Amino acid sequence: MNEKLNELKALIVEADKAQETYLKFDEIDESKSDEAYEEYWIHLKKIASLIRGLINVDENTALRMAIHKKDEIVKLLERAA
Repeated sequence: MNEKLNELKALIVEADKAQETYLKFDEIDESKSDEAYEEYWIHLKKIASLIRGLINVDENTALRMAIHKKDEIVKLLERAA
């Protein structure tokens, strides 16, 4: 269980980094921004998959949680550690 929680936290960190990168689209090369955007969504889908396995929610709900509740999930993971 701890392994999944650690993986979830690491994926959230990576998703945030990718999001920061693609949001700098006016400062970086377009292809790098596009790569970061794709990477962001890959991480979100992995996060959603882990959430589904942990709390048994449907795919759309897990994806919305991955997008909108990342910060709250990290806080909960830090408290649980």
